[in-house]
Amino acid sequence: MALSAEIILDTRLRELHFGDWEMQAWDAIGAAGLDAWAADLAGFRPPGGETGYEVQQRALGWLREASVRHDQIVAVTHGGVMRVLQAHHQALPGAQWLQLRYEYGQLLCLDFEAGQIHAAPVQ
Repeated sequence: MALSAEIILDTRLRELHFGDWEMQAWDAIGAAGLDAWAADLAGFRPPGGETGYEVQQRALGWLREASVRHDQIVAVTHGGVMRVLQAHHQALPGAQWLQLRYEYGQLLCLDFEAGQIHAAPVQ
């Protein structure tokens, strides 16, 4: 199968917006802020940013729309987007989202139908 030459950019596949934390060193954010985020990855909102649940909702919106228009898609996105989609499929509570780990450049194969999402790492 050949890939299409058509590239579609969709902002719903962007990484979590960290607001005031964007481009800051971990030390500048501080342990208290990072600990609060790690304790509630799904619900914590960095100052001026968005929550993991908000990322999940926009990514699911993209996935539902794409599944109606296409049989197969190759999407290039971020680990956070991969995490929220896989967490949704596995019905993981936010406290368990950090258990989903991805290597740099890893592929994740999503096999989905309208209304149902299946996720499995590519071996």
